[in-house]
Amino acid sequence: MQHVKRSAFTLVEIIIAISAVAVAGTGLFAYAQYLRVGRGPDNRCTSETNASAATVCEGYPPGELTSSPEIIRWLSTRTWRPERITATRRTVTQGGPLKTMTLQALSRTDMAELRELKSRGLVIARIEGDPESDEDQRYGIGGAETKGRGLQRAFIFVAEPFRLKYPTFVGRLLSNAPSYPIGAWTLYGQTAAGQLVAVKRGTLRWCAHAHTRSVTLDPAQFIDCDSAERAATIHARLLRDPRIREARFDSLSARLRVLSIVRVIRDIPFTDTTRAARQAQIKAEFQDLIDDRELIFFTDLTFDVEDDPVWVRCGVGCCTTDQLES
Repeated sequence: MQHVKRSAFTLVEIIIAISAVAVAGTGLFAYAQYLRVGRGPDNRCTSETNASAATVCEGYPPGELTSSPEIIRWLSTRTWRPERITATRRTVTQGGPLKTMTLQALSRTDMAELRELKSRGLVIARIEGDPESDEDQRYGIGGAETKGRGLQRAFIFVAEPFRLKYPTFVGRLLSNAPSYPIGAWTLYGQTAAGQLVAVKRGTLRWCAHAHTRSVTLDPAQFIDCDSAERAATIHARLLRDPRIREARFDSLSARLRVLSIVRVIRDIPFTDTTRAARQAQIKAEFQDLIDDRELIFFTDLTFDVEDDPVWVRCGVGCCTTDQLES
């Protein structure tokens, strides 16, 4: 586990000036087109404090905040997405109990601009879990960095300023990999005394796939980039399949039009934890709409939620908060 110094962090140490690293040259903006959601300029939000309230990104704290209590008060006024993903997550104890955690995205982070993060951090999501029991193996909640520190259940993810390695990044982009490291994230907890403390740090990875409507139905999820793309591709195909309009699929069709297919699969009320039983229930739900490989993939999704990274729309499309990379 990556340990973080145990101390309260001031504003300078946390959000407004998180290890800002300048990107040499202008190459970043030449390739920024690859890292956009694709919205028009009127829909993008900004970090500028003199902009109208309707266009300021929810995740950028005002520059005049100078202490943890002020930031915490500011966080309490943020608008969070109504979707809340609750999942049981794997703990570090071999064969030990699973830990229930809830994930929620901050509103409008998907409309932020890449260039806004040159020198500032962006709050993108929060995750809730018991800080005193059963350490989550990926994010350390319940481990040495949270136990006995008086932390509340809600922790926030902050995307640090992007640090694309130009021109190295360009070569990696053209390699057609499913994701690319583009910066770092830090997970912060909050004490009852009104202080923010760093719990964990890792690598922010950009998912290099098309951000279709099927993907954007989920503002946040426990999933990796590759699986998110594959699920979205299957989702789009199912919505085009004429059989989906048959009466036997009325309920499934209605859900697929308002929820991501990942949500639809993981929301199935499974009566057994065995793979065979879950596969049978998924087969009954989708019937002949999916083939055997897709059935196996859907079944895997019901188990992968236990240790997949946090996936969230992050201002440059979608990103995952992965383990720390060099």
